[in-house]
Amino acid sequence: MINREPTCVGTVKHVLGSTVTVALDPEMAGISPIFRGEVVSVGQIGSIVRIPQGLVDLIGSVSLVGIAELVTSLKPSSATTVGERWLQVQLVGQIDRTSGAFRRGVACYPGLDDPVHFATTDQLLPLFPAADERRLRIGRLAAAEGLTVSLDAARLVVRHAAIVGSTGSGKTSCVSSLLQGFVSGGWSSSNIIVVDPHGEYSRALGDSARV
Repeated sequence: MINREPTCVGTVKHVLGSTVTVALDPEMAGISPIFRGEVVSVGQIGSIVRIPQGLVDLIGSVSLVGIAELVTSLKPSSATTVGERWLQVQLVGQIDRTSGAFRRGVACYPGLDDPVHFATTDQLLPLFPAADERRLRIGRLAAAEGLTVSLDAARLVVRHAAIVGSTGSGKTSCVSSLLQGFVSGGWSSSNIIVVDPHGEYSRALGDSARV
């Protein structure tokens, strides 16, 4: 590869709308390089990459990984060569380098052979603001454990929301964490009613609730 920046992991080889296929650098050892003493997730579902485009960085989430000889061609081409190891990335938004602001959706698309970089914790802060008096912390980002994930509390309570998953995936734990966050986060005026036919939440909420 021509681009030898330490954060560069590959190049763009295929663009179809918001779906971008990236050929990984064949010289990159493994899929979890170490950068500034931190293991960076690259070749895993949910990993986050950035594609510089002038004054903005396009941000994408890895949705598919593969090895060329193990898969068929990628749509809409009949014969697409993407390299020995590749990623498929879904563009989710862009960060303005001047203001540092993140916005959903993209105003431009990458070109062929554009370099693709893994995103560092500092670069992802505009996407994942820290918990504060407005935001409720719910956990950490699996692809970058140094980042906390928070929800806008006002938007959460005034809109419809659903937490879904298979049996044992952690739905009750997630809801309990949200309720505990409201109780301990300083929202003293919040009143929450839980319909709990199986008695799952009484233990989790302890002294914070009445049954």
